[in-house]
Amino acid sequence: MPDTKHKNPKQTRTPDRTDNLLHGGSRELTCPKCHTFRNKKVGGQLIHGIPELPDSPKLREAVGRVRDALQAAPPADMGDDKNAFMVGVLEARVSGKDYCLVASSGRPKSWVEKRHLSNISYRQGSWEIVHPRIPEADQKDRKWDIDWKTVAGEKINIPIPQGRDQAGRKAVDRINAPCAAMKLLLGLREKVAQQGKWGRVEYVRMSEQVYVRNGVKVPENMRKYQGKGKDGSYSGTWTAQSCDACTLRIPYLICDVPDNLLPG
Repeated sequence: MPDTKHKNPKQTRTPDRTDNLLHGGSRELTCPKCHTFRNKKVGGQLIHGIPELPDSPKLREAVGRVRDALQAAPPADMGDDKNAFMVGVLEARVSGKDYCLVASSGRPKSWVEKRHLSNISYRQGSWEIVHPRIPEADQKDRKWDIDWKTVAGEKINIPIPQGRDQAGRKAVDRINAPCAAMKLLLGLREKVAQQGKWGRVEYVRMSEQVYVRNGVKVPENMRKYQGKGKDGSYSGTWTAQSCDACTLRIPYLICDVPDNLLPG
């Protein structure tokens, strides 16, 4: 039987594929939203359009180029008190349409600007910056913002920090953390919705990396998200492991299993 326990991202240093780092766990796990294995098939087809969210060498190269551009030309309104943030890129093909998205963590306005995308050679000219509002949740009264939805546009009921819910699901700390990964997935949902309904998924891939201002020592909590490998390349290294909050949130956001395929 597949291992359904969440692995601690701080302990999992080696990806389970030669060229992919998985964000939010692997397809071997149980989906916390629909309570089915993420690799479950019906009629020979996976019922999850996104059973896992992999990294790729080409995306690591792309996000590395964005980071280099930021270091060469930091945002003009970046104050002295802001020294580091996460940058992420995502590529997807849904319902036959391609999406190439870029996002940064932190404030509502993106730290990444259009000028920072010019040196990306992979899918050059296709990249678009997204900065959707991160939905809120009243942790005291356990009231949910209606904008917390899956990539397919379904409302999500993620347990917020008060232990475990009745289904035994682990509560998500820092539920409102404005991580780049959340902005990419919420941004993908918005972009697909503009085209119509969520449909057949051919792939969704994502890569993240930390940007640190030139001349500033990398903060201790960000060191594991640094970029280049021993050979100096971007594609030869694992850029960013998901933070604990994203490891727990991502499986909810990527679940697109239709109701007719859920356990009765």
